[in-house]
Amino acid sequence: MPQKLIRLTSETNDGIFDGVFNEDITIKQNSEIAFQSLTLERLTTSLTVNESNEEMTFFPKTQVTGDLQVGRIEKKLYEKGDTDVLMEDIENALNGSCDMLTLPETMNLQWKAKINESEDKAEISVRPSPFFPLVDYAPGALAPIINDETLLDKGTTSTPTVSNSGVSRLTFQTATGALNECYLFNTMKFIKSTGALRVRLGTVSTQNLVNRPAFTIALVNQEGLAKLRNGTITYPDLTYAIQVNAPEDAFDRGGYSYISEPGSAGTTTTNPFVKIVKSDAGGSQDNNDCFEIQKRNGVFQGFIHQDGVATTTLPASLTYDVTNDYYAVVFFHLASVLTPSVVANVLQNIQCSQDPWQSASWYDYVTDNPALARRTSTLPELVQYDTVQADVSFKPDFTFQTDAIAKYLGYTNKALVGPAGEGVGAVVTTPDVLTLANPNTALPYDREQGFTLTGKAVASGTIDLESYLVETQTFTLDSYDSYGLSTEDRLSNAGGSRRNLLATIPAEETAIPASANERIVYEPNTLDYIAIKNRSDIITRQIRLRLLNSTYNPVTVAGLAAITVLIRDPD
Repeated sequence: MPQKLIRLTSETNDGIFDGVFNEDITIKQNSEIAFQSLTLERLTTSLTVNESNEEMTFFPKTQVTGDLQVGRIEKKLYEKGDTDVLMEDIENALNGSCDMLTLPETMNLQWKAKINESEDKAEISVRPSPFFPLVDYAPGALAPIINDETLLDKGTTSTPTVSNSGVSRLTFQTATGALNECYLFNTMKFIKSTGALRVRLGTVSTQNLVNRPAFTIALVNQEGLAKLRNGTITYPDLTYAIQVNAPEDAFDRGGYSYISEPGSAGTTTTNPFVKIVKSDAGGSQDNNDCFEIQKRNGVFQGFIHQDGVATTTLPASLTYDVTNDYYAVVFFHLASVLTPSVVANVLQNIQCSQDPWQSASWYDYVTDNPALARRTSTLPELVQYDTVQADVSFKPDFTFQTDAIAKYLGYTNKALVGPAGEGVGAVVTTPDVLTLANPNTALPYDREQGFTLTGKAVASGTIDLESYLVETQTFTLDSYDSYGLSTEDRLSNAGGSRRNLLATIPAEETAIPASANERIVYEPNTLDYIAIKNRSDIITRQIRLRLLNSTYNPVTVAGLAAITVLIRDPD
């Protein structure tokens, strides 16, 4: 029986082997085909990250000031099956490198990196988070807005009360500023990237006691959240905190103190001493102190903003655990009733940057308002988010330092995005713009939703290397597979059918010295011919095969690869 030897090559990384010949090839009715050999190189299933390839440069929004951000992936060896770990480390590096102090455009933008389970493709995404108003007092309003969808009140003695000037505590308190007596805490996670917990004082009454605490704002980790729910929180549980004391006439009283590391038994007074200004009961509601805890560039740091006074920068924390979740809390220490008609010790605003990825529908929160403005224009060093930044468009911009990590993840080029925002090494997608409403004014506004950069090929570390499949796409074969292509088929153990499989190949890879690739060379011991299901002779100049993994995803090929097949005539 005459045979035809056909060698097909591939120089792409999508597992496609095809060729166009310069003369007709006749495949007679009832012919048979056999797989003879495969030779290819592919990226190794392990990846070493070091100084040569650790960097990622990115800038998610239209550049206004500063340089591109730089994130650095943890330097280590990622073995086969560690792809999810690599994506988590990429996500942590991107989020940990953002800094709202030096580059405000990155405030309230959070990155996420994962493997799309349905396609085994890498996805690197960024999404905006509104600067949520947990409490917002609008001038002229009867009462502040309380975002009770994200905020819970708690206290062993009392709970905070909404008044016509802000949120306060109206009941009895101890003299020590105990934490568990009265507080509000956020049930939503704090942002993973860069943002702030920000509180504006309304009024703070003079109590004429030695530095008696009035309010404390803080961030706690997951263990601290559990204690907030149970009313057992203590100072050592606070990850970072700023405490404000009741104002007094004495120069060294009525200031601020802080906790910059968990485990502290109490707060440390600022040095030099920072005194409260214009927060007395009769002072202007529009010129009161504002204090905030920023998450920036891998640390927490406190800032005190005062009218007519330079911003005070508190010590930064040590590098926080990027894998941990954090939650905001405000403690009310002093009661607020001076007389039946005068309420002091009031907070006008509590705003918080929240994790936008913990819910697919954060925009459904009734009291969402990312366009809140500060109450005074005389605090120039206080970064005002979203009154300007909301109008800055997203501009996809992302580049790996080398091709090594990019191609390991299935991206075809280290530059994932081109200068005009088009996909180069990645497929760029942008969600629809959302139209939201300001709860104070009911006025609508549009908000862009970021972008996603998806790999063009399967991520190397996700491939099941137990076997490869060679599939024909030019004609039908007498071959079958019980594997269901849909999830429903596989769960019901159904869906198997004709698959046009020419061969199954054990994926035994051999390392290539001084190369990041591995080699596969395979020839079966016996040629197994499979019937071609053609009802008549076929005349063609093109034959096409695909190399797939066991779940029918393409196998990434590096450089030139070749498959050889034999077609045997029926007589």
